[in-house]
Amino acid sequence: AVGIVQCIQQQASVVGVQFWDDALAAIDPQAPDHLPALSRRELALPQARSAFDGVREYSFRHHLLHQVTYGTVLKPDKRAAHGHAARWLQGRSAGRENELASQIAEHFEQAGDSAQAIAYWLRAAEDASRRQADVAAMSHADRALALDDGSDLQRQVRLHRVRAAVFMRAGNSAGHGQELEALEALADRLDDDVLRLALFNDRGWRLFMEARFEEAVELAEHRLARAEDRAPQEAGRAHNITSICLSRLGRHDEARAHALQGLAQARACGDLNTEGAILTNMGLGDMAANRVSQALESYAQALAAYQAAGSRMGIANVQLNLGQIEINLGRMHHAQDLLLKAVQTCREIGAGRLEGMARANLGVVLHELGQHQEAYDTVLEGLRLARISGESLTEAWAHHSAQMAAAGLG
Repeated sequence: AVGIVQCIQQQASVVGVQFWDDALAAIDPQAPDHLPALSRRELALPQARSAFDGVREYSFRHHLLHQVTYGTVLKPDKRAAHGHAARWLQGRSAGRENELASQIAEHFEQAGDSAQAIAYWLRAAEDASRRQADVAAMSHADRALALDDGSDLQRQVRLHRVRAAVFMRAGNSAGHGQELEALEALADRLDDDVLRLALFNDRGWRLFMEARFEEAVELAEHRLARAEDRAPQEAGRAHNITSICLSRLGRHDEARAHALQGLAQARACGDLNTEGAILTNMGLGDMAANRVSQALESYAQALAAYQAAGSRMGIANVQLNLGQIEINLGRMHHAQDLLLKAVQTCREIGAGRLEGMARANLGVVLHELGQHQEAYDTVLEGLRLARISGESLTEAWAHHSAQMAAAGLG
């Protein structure tokens, strides 16, 4: 009996720290009959609720017990059991495919089924990236790339786009640049103009941050001409970046036309993040023209779009810009509150690029409030983040803020 209980315990350990009687039956149809013995010995405890309807959930008493037990399972038995567990989860995943993707991927990988594992790691990576759960997104993408032989170019594109998005949000200029080069090379191998247009969202943003506005506009016009009609969502994003570059060049009428075109495309596609970005940039244009009420309306719409999208980074971006309005109006305490919220959110989600901008502005506010040492420390961290992200405009503003704070310190 002891041997049977130990065997069931080992099979359960393959399913995970939490396991289910029906999942165990997929490995060994007789196994659920011995679960009461496992419970009596307090090796695994029944749970009041189950993650799946119609089955009983159990949990190992301790993570260490699970790890030790799993370590005693022979490799051939592990592979077979992981395969059964993966297929059981597949059968239970209807309507929960994204939620369960990483668990299914792990089981398939341990079962030696690389094709299925890659497909599920990719799904998990893209879902995590959409939710801006960037640590998980990068981990899942890396797991897929480690298994991938590179023969499926479209899959390579999807995986590298996840990595590029994570690096961009984190403000990691070097990592983002490497991913962008890999993606441009894949676009050339595929001769894919739609992909080239999609990549302009990254390439154009880098050019904007390097103050290469005319080059960005020229590249956008070239790529839009070749693929806009086939990729309206990507075109909307391209129009957004083109608009802000044209604004910096003083071509405001053209900038607004691109913004409105991009906004219409984003709304037609249900692309809430791009809608929020365009409205935020339109707010910036209104502020530059001293149209404060219009700017506030644009920011309110942008905030609603980002909230509907669940984008904490977008919300932080709007907070940053609302903080700038408060600075312009001389309401420094209100500005401080908004910018502190933006910094906190950026730190929580790892958005180093945006945090650098928020800190540069917060330094000005703290200086005006007479908190010169705190202003100086805040701006130095913003300057460090700006250098990592390669954003020359933010870096220049952070230098200016640091000089103000240093002057305040004497």
